[in-house]
Amino acid sequence: MKKTLVALAALATVGAAFAQSSVTLYGKIDWEVVSKTARAVSVTPVAGVRTNPGIKLDSAGLSGSRWGMKGTEDLGGGMSAIFDLQGGFNVDDGNTAQGGAAASWQGTATGLGAARIFGRQAFAGLKGGFGQITAGRQYAPYDNAFGQVDAQGYTSNSAMGSVFCAGGHCDAGGPGRVDNQLTYFTPAMGGFNAQLSWAPGENGISGGASAGRYTGIGLGYANGPVNIQFAQESLRPLAGGTTTNAWIIGGSFDLGMVRPYLAYERASNGANTKDKGWSLGAAAPLGPVTLSAGWARETSDPVVGATSKASGFGAQAVYSLSKRTNMYVEMMNVKLDSGVAGAIDGYNKRFGVGMRHDF
Repeated sequence: MKKTLVALAALATVGAAFAQSSVTLYGKIDWEVVSKTARAVSVTPVAGVRTNPGIKLDSAGLSGSRWGMKGTEDLGGGMSAIFDLQGGFNVDDGNTAQGGAAASWQGTATGLGAARIFGRQAFAGLKGGFGQITAGRQYAPYDNAFGQVDAQGYTSNSAMGSVFCAGGHCDAGGPGRVDNQLTYFTPAMGGFNAQLSWAPGENGISGGASAGRYTGIGLGYANGPVNIQFAQESLRPLAGGTTTNAWIIGGSFDLGMVRPYLAYERASNGANTKDKGWSLGAAAPLGPVTLSAGWARETSDPVVGATSKASGFGAQAVYSLSKRTNMYVEMMNVKLDSGVAGAIDGYNKRFGVGMRHDF
């Protein structure tokens, strides 16, 4: 009898231990049938050739297809150990994507060009009443703010994402994800929150010990119908690249039937180019359908040469089939103006229909 009681107590203890930790497999699968047409800006007619792959099956119409594992373990005292490993892929051919195959601007001698298993994110850390601190490859504060002030949610057909990126400070304002990053998130305090990020220059090729260095800060207020976000970052790429600085501020206000969005950004690439851009948008839930649209414009002023411009419009309609599956229609039309007399303007147009499934 005593042995039975001891065995039951042991099983209960083991069960409690397992209940204190969990690992979740998750992901998104996004595919679309899309038509893309693009033409690069050129000062000569010969180079201004239109690129038109025609209708194709593509991946990532609304979201980059991905899979990942995340977990948490209760350490007691309100503290937990956490981790998240997330890799991107193309659903049309199964290849790695979204940082999965190429080196980032921080690439090292051992990692340059190597395939990444978890190109989207790979971090671990601690979470508690003090907030959250994590280490590894993570989203930059600028990227986190960008997705909240874009009416189209920073999708592949986002006018704001495409236009701001066209100004030269790509991934629409920064590296998107940063290697070797230490990040601290404050706990939510009456709607206020902050993200502080730093990545040391782990030089592996050339350019000095500070090459590959990154610093970023994000400040936000989200409470009730109001969402206001600000982010600033500075990055120094490898191999003698110039330091890039950027900041963005924007927000939205839920009016019930519609949520309008407004954003403004500035960026500088050393002493060479200065960019500025702004965006307007709106999103409206209509039963199972959510409509969203955005318009953006950016100018890029080099020290030498003409001022170039990019402007465009994007829109999408998303129909929810269930909590985890939706169908969508999306379009985008962006114009690129070099500012050079007689030059051929560029453009980027797309129209697609697709489906996204979360698991």
